[in-house]
Amino acid sequence: MKIIIIGGGAVGTALAKKLVFEKHELTIIDKNPAVTKTISETLDVAAITGSGSHLSILESAGINETDMLIAASGADEVNLVACMLANHAGVKRKIARIRNPEFYTSGSAERTRAAFGIDLFIRPESEVADEVTRLILRSFASEIFEFENGSLIIACLRVDEAFREAGTPIRTIGNEDFRRKLRLLAIRRPDRTIIPGGDDCIQPRDLIFLATESRHLPRILAFFGKTDTRLHRIMLLGANIIGIEIAERLCAAGLKVKILDRDRQACVESAIRLPKVDILHCEKSEIDTMALAGILETDAFIAVSDDEESNILLNLIARHLGVSRTIALVSRSSYQPFMGSIGIDTSINLQQATANAIVRFVRKGEIVSVASFHGIEAEAIEVALPGGSPLVGTPLKDAAIPRDAVVAAIVRGGRARIPVGETVFEEGDKAIVFALPRSIQEVERLFS
Repeated sequence: MKIIIIGGGAVGTALAKKLVFEKHELTIIDKNPAVTKTISETLDVAAITGSGSHLSILESAGINETDMLIAASGADEVNLVACMLANHAGVKRKIARIRNPEFYTSGSAERTRAAFGIDLFIRPESEVADEVTRLILRSFASEIFEFENGSLIIACLRVDEAFREAGTPIRTIGNEDFRRKLRLLAIRRPDRTIIPGGDDCIQPRDLIFLATESRHLPRILAFFGKTDTRLHRIMLLGANIIGIEIAERLCAAGLKVKILDRDRQACVESAIRLPKVDILHCEKSEIDTMALAGILETDAFIAVSDDEESNILLNLIARHLGVSRTIALVSRSSYQPFMGSIGIDTSINLQQATANAIVRFVRKGEIVSVASFHGIEAEAIEVALPGGSPLVGTPLKDAAIPRDAVVAAIVRGGRARIPVGETVFEEGDKAIVFALPRSIQEVERLFS
């Protein structure tokens, strides 16, 4: 598929890195010559210097032969105009990254969509707010995704120092009945990601990705020394768009929320919009305000301010003071693999969340759904087995699944099941596959 990406910043680059693995024909447009030079030198894509809102630049990128345009620059107006020009050029699918609420509130969203020919709005702040809310409501996991109306869960857990079966080969942990109730998908360590085999071992401090049916979740959590404890008192750093949207979602779920911020005007505006939330202005320092606000009685601390260093530092202080759940918004993806090892449960990257949301739409029609993870280059892909597929009648152990992929579950009759080697594919099945980037195209080809 021929795809034009407007914007070579963090979102455009993260998106290109994901899509280039799948052999799409990519062109990135950015007005900064230094950015396009770097892209040309580091990625196997075409890079053009110029504005994505100029027709001449779009024509030089081959807009008339393009299948999809992704407008992901930092300027809403450029993204909107690029989509409008792409629509007039006959591009079938247009995606716009939009941050200004004036363009997507209930009263204006449809008018904006129709006027500019946009198929999908991507709102980075909403993507992050949804993810943080999901993690707070499922407090045992560093990351979690649900499939088939919640019947299957893919979760990321950090292994505690006291894990009693550390160093035991995976093929012998628990008992046979237990091993049939979960699928261990990956082990993340600071220096590498492992798609484990039966002889690999789980070690303390590992991040493990596993799949299980939701009805078996309590037993799986107990085995790893975890509990699905409900959190009640949430403290949130940042009265910005992300912080406000998180607070709205958590209040709707019945949680008690407090917001801290240095900006007095932001506090005033948040107080008007969030009458059920305690808003505290940090007159001296965030640490003093955290103490006055009752950090010692807080269940979770979420830092989503615009200051990355403060997000990390205050999360570490919260953890030191005994807060059980810590979440930080970080802008540098290179930090993410190390957040867990320094005491932060989950780090979320705004640009990565945006890129992940766009990738889900890019693949729409080829697969049923996609879930992407932070801190690990992997995706969970739900693919439908087409009629006449050569996989029908084939046991999983003989299905030639790529080396860097694992079939996490098979969905049959609306129910997800953890498969074993003898599980046979049937017509109408869907498979949920956990895969590293280099194997995604092969997975899609296998199930096509």
